Amino acid sequence: MKTSKEERVLTAIQNDLLRELLKEKCTILSTLAAAIRKQEFSAQRYHEQECYEQLLLTKRAYNILKTFLEVCSHEEIDCP
Repeated sequence: MKTSKEERVLTAIQNDLLRELLKEKCTILSTLAAAIRKQEFSAQRYHEQECYEQLLLTKRAYNILKTFLEVCSHEEIDCP
C-alpha cells in the first residue's frame, strides 16, 4: 500500500500530465489524423489486409484519445 504522501505525489503528477496532455491535444490529434490519412492511402493503394488492420487500430486509438480528452476537458475538441 502507498502512504498518503505517495498518493498525493502521484495524484499531483497525474494532474500535471493531464494538464500538459490537454495543452497539446491539437498537436497530438493532428499527428494521429495525419497517420490515418497516410494509412488510408496505403490501404486504398495496396489493398493489403495488414494496411486495413493498422488503419482500424489507428482510427480506434484516435477516437479513444479524442473522447478521453473531451471528457477530461469538459468540452468538445475543435482543432484545425
